[in-house]
Amino acid sequence: MRNIGNQIQYQIYMTMQNPDPNRLPVTYEEWEKLAREKLQDGPFYYIAGGAGGEQTMQSNLKAFTHWQLMPRMLNNVDDRDLSIELFGKTYPYPVFHAPIGVQSIIHPDGEIASAKACAELGIPYIASSAASVSMEKIAEVMGDAPKWFQLYWSRDPDIAASFFKRAEASGYSAIVVTLDTPMMACREYDLKNIYLSFLAGEGVGNYFSDPAFCAKLEKFPI
Repeated sequence: MRNIGNQIQYQIYMTMQNPDPNRLPVTYEEWEKLAREKLQDGPFYYIAGGAGGEQTMQSNLKAFTHWQLMPRMLNNVDDRDLSIELFGKTYPYPVFHAPIGVQSIIHPDGEIASAKACAELGIPYIASSAASVSMEKIAEVMGDAPKWFQLYWSRDPDIAASFFKRAEASGYSAIVVTLDTPMMACREYDLKNIYLSFLAGEGVGNYFSDPAFCAKLEKFPI
């Protein structure tokens, strides 16, 4: 697990004499280009776009480039330990899977596939409130693998409490609270494409499976 990056590189180089024409992309730019070719405008820009004129998104990307790796020369790196301790638990890498909802708009397996991959790699998975499937289904495929739950704080305390209880019962070891979404953002590309995944029943797996939420509906959506 420590040398998974090197292992992947070696596997690619070993195919030098007979490369796979259908091999997956390597660079981020190639992944984005391939996604643009495969996805319709609505799903693509929902993922790739940002709120407003996207100035904040561009600023964040620019700020991220200021972080650089600090080389430490003449050190023995045969035995590397990338593990970190957080909240009394040890994780193999300083990497977590961020809470990304509505994954079913890009692949039919949605969050289930991402959760399985994280469980195999030992990377903690943060399940989104806006997941396409329920938190229980995600927890089921992950087993004892580390998982956290991201909560969009609801103005309805009954719904928030229900989500808390369900996450705890499903084995999520931490709650990641999101407080910066008091209302729907003005997303120009989504408005241009007239696309809102939730109106199509995507990204509501946790809500439509929640007794507190469903109890407040006049009629259950079909």
